[in-house]
Amino acid sequence: MIRRAIWVLLAAVLCAAPAMAQEQQGVITGVVTDASSAVLPGVTVEAKSTAGAVLTTVTDGTGVFRFPAVQPGTYDVTFSLQGFSPKASNVVVRLGQTISVNTSLEVGGLTDTVQVTSEVPLIDTKSNAAFSNVTKEVIETLPKGRDYTSIVRLAPGANPESKSGGIQIDGASGSENRFYVDGVDSTNLRTGVSGKNLVVDFVEEVQVKSSGYNAEFRGATGGTISVVTKSGTNTFRGSVGSEYSDRKLEGDERQTLRLVLTGTNNSEYVTFNKDDYSRWYPVGDIGGPILSNRLWFYGGFSGDRQDIDRTVTFRTGGSTGTFNSLENRNYYTGNITAQVSSALRAKFGGTYDRFERDGILPAQAGTGSPTADYAGQGRIEPNTGVTGQLDYVVTPKLFLSSRVSYLTYDTKQTGIPDEIWYTFANGSPSQFGAPENLVRPSGFNSVPSNRAIVRDKYERLVAQADATFFVNAAGQHSFKAGVAFEQYKNDVFDAEQQPRITFNWGLPRSTLAGTQVSGTYGHYSWRQFGTQGNPQTDNLGFFLQDAWSVNNRLTINAGVRFENEKVPSYVDGLDGIDFDFTDKFAPRIGVAYDPFGNGKTRMYGSWGRYYDIFKLELPRGAFGGDKWIERYYTLDTLDWTQIGPNGNFPGQFIEESNFRIPSNDPSCPECGAIDPDLKPFRQTEFTAGIEHELFRDLSLGARYVHKNVDNAIEDVGVIVPGIGEVFYIANPGQGAAQSILGPGFPDLPLAKRQYDGIEGRITKRLSNNWRGEVIYLWSRLYGNYSGLSSSDENGRNSPNVNRLFDSLLMALDQNAQPVYGRLETDRPHQLKLNGTWIAPFGTAIGAYQYIGSGSPISRQVNVQSSTPMNYLGRLSDGRMPLFTSTDLYISHSIRLGGTRALRLEANVENLFDEDNVLGVYKLETRTALPLTDAQVYNGFDVQQVIDSRGILRDPRFLQPDNFQSRRVIRFGARFLF
Repeated sequence: MIRRAIWVLLAAVLCAAPAMAQEQQGVITGVVTDASSAVLPGVTVEAKSTAGAVLTTVTDGTGVFRFPAVQPGTYDVTFSLQGFSPKASNVVVRLGQTISVNTSLEVGGLTDTVQVTSEVPLIDTKSNAAFSNVTKEVIETLPKGRDYTSIVRLAPGANPESKSGGIQIDGASGSENRFYVDGVDSTNLRTGVSGKNLVVDFVEEVQVKSSGYNAEFRGATGGTISVVTKSGTNTFRGSVGSEYSDRKLEGDERQTLRLVLTGTNNSEYVTFNKDDYSRWYPVGDIGGPILSNRLWFYGGFSGDRQDIDRTVTFRTGGSTGTFNSLENRNYYTGNITAQVSSALRAKFGGTYDRFERDGILPAQAGTGSPTADYAGQGRIEPNTGVTGQLDYVVTPKLFLSSRVSYLTYDTKQTGIPDEIWYTFANGSPSQFGAPENLVRPSGFNSVPSNRAIVRDKYERLVAQADATFFVNAAGQHSFKAGVAFEQYKNDVFDAEQQPRITFNWGLPRSTLAGTQVSGTYGHYSWRQFGTQGNPQTDNLGFFLQDAWSVNNRLTINAGVRFENEKVPSYVDGLDGIDFDFTDKFAPRIGVAYDPFGNGKTRMYGSWGRYYDIFKLELPRGAFGGDKWIERYYTLDTLDWTQIGPNGNFPGQFIEESNFRIPSNDPSCPECGAIDPDLKPFRQTEFTAGIEHELFRDLSLGARYVHKNVDNAIEDVGVIVPGIGEVFYIANPGQGAAQSILGPGFPDLPLAKRQYDGIEGRITKRLSNNWRGEVIYLWSRLYGNYSGLSSSDENGRNSPNVNRLFDSLLMALDQNAQPVYGRLETDRPHQLKLNGTWIAPFGTAIGAYQYIGSGSPISRQVNVQSSTPMNYLGRLSDGRMPLFTSTDLYISHSIRLGGTRALRLEANVENLFDEDNVLGVYKLETRTALPLTDAQVYNGFDVQQVIDSRGILRDPRFLQPDNFQSRRVIRFGARFLF
């Protein structure tokens, strides 16, 4: 079915007039004049790639020429006209850049020797976007991880932030970026992070647009990250080799903060033994011509094989065992590029990776069951992306492009035990004198899990088309119009196969009504959670934009984007969310100015509105996909093994909580609802900057950016007596979610995130055997809403259903005032340095250094069950220490004759094995503060409540509990030919 749909859509797009492609090429344009500066029409312009492709065009009546779709690379551009001396320029084209090559021809004979000019400026003076292009030459000489996303940190405003859930760009969380691999939208449909692994060995170029991007780019309030894989050339080239790492090459194991096991109210740091492992990364690729100058191929394979042994002493029984897990991930990529004619180019390609795990590992803390079948469990995750693209220059004034892409990935677990899952969440029966055979430690789990993913398959099919028209009218206009059709699905069956029974020894249940109920030995709960559904939705978007070059100095980029988006329901017969084109109207305008007209300076600014494309996490949880019902009972027996079998759940029933009552069921309005006036997630952005090429190999740049979330979408929680927690899908602080609790209660604060950043850059291009870059960023990230990923929850990737507004209590402090302040990933000062030195004798040394302010510390208490409150506001306890990290890459190439060489390399992450603090334990008490609504909303003194009620303080409070990852070294050897 999917295969048929792909071919039908491909045929339809190819037969249609306009066609659209996600940006996968650059542009070469310019004006040809004579010695008197008069324009020269009819000049033949040829661009020949070092890969072999040859493009030709002719200047129009105004002397203008353009190549609107140029693959990234180096080109020899030649100009020839009867009666004039031919001339050539060497041009480097980067992904998404417009390179201006203005030239003047001298009168002369056709037999004159071609004159070669110096390399043209590399600044794109016609763009108002802030972006960074990282080529394979730079990638190969800098320290990096195995996946292409490790390169993104080189871009403006971009940093990996674990508390932000991934790559944070200009203050936006890790779930707010869009990822493209060869034009395939590989953004994870559920979480918004990267949904495809691609090893850096296959990468030709990575481009990161941080701000100011045009209307053709959709659905990203963070950045747009595009990667192009390598392609074949007229010369057969390839490589084969491997990298290797093991336990001995790692840094020290990090400490773990925990409560002491004796049951007393103390904490301790423990260091568990390192896992004994070895890891191999075999890799090979080859590319070359099928038909010289016409048809090329490229193919690559890489593996990641990790063999892990873990020795664990179980806290139950004290036995010690060694367990093995074997992980394999294989990567495949390939493409065929065809230059059918000077006007028509086609590219077809695909990537496939497959992850398999045989055997899982018990927790290092020994809290697992010694009898569980760890060796029998496994996981399989296939991932496939394919794309086909056609670019057609109909005339020098009309360019068409089209693409069809398909992405699918799935998850399946094997060997999961089909039995009752017992968990000791707090305490142990030993504190009540239970028989030895019933004693288990706090944190005990009878099985690692009994929840099995039978399938969790995602599919995204996209057909895109655009047309670009070039018009001369009061300057030069590049009008572009495009349309994109997207269909996506999620077929999921993921559930606990038997009940999970959780024991809280010695602790009462804090009920939904604010009371506390306990049995003789505490309380317990049972549940059987799961996710099930098979929704499908179709979306449509289109854009219009104009790049108006008023003259050779001033360019105005203006455009608008419209989206029709349908968010599906996981329950048949119930509606989801439907945003029409008027709801998602996204105007954008930008200006780029070259004050000297020599292509060496760019002054730019932009304003625009950007909308998020919904991820599936919200409909899975709020529209019937998740089934999460938990029942609570008093615990009145020490023989916990008799609870559960044959449906036996003794004790007094306390209450039932349904954590996932569908919010889109109109037959139960008291169970939650979708705000009928719901506005889509929107961010407004303003940027201004300057970039100047001081010398041929040295440029300076500065940028200011302001980004403001106008409307957020979250599930807003309310406790309904007799039902439990229900959720309203709304804009926090607006519409139905303003006075969510009704008269007499405070309003829910408006969701707010404001980012301001001032960035300075110095870039030294490769010359005299070295290159380097220095980036300094001052920024301020302020509000009460971190975005689609929750930094308040240590980087939880649950777009639109994070816990930020699950209760009004979370949004207030102890004085019942809204909690606004510096967000958890606010780092006012950041300094990034990277550079490479390449010695004439074949050695290359590259380094990356990061220095950043510590992130804020904001203390919390739980109120009414497990509702966290920043009761003293944000940044209540200062900041964590300065964060620093140093990475190093060293390689040495041994020439073997011709194009053959042997390259030896070492890649070191966290060179000095620094263990900087990344998080502290924020909860002040062991249990929640049992306060009524009236007490909370009238204001209260947390310390007075703790002391007067004898609430147990947590000894872990404000102690570091998360540290920088340890040093990792990979050695490698590769044969190049």
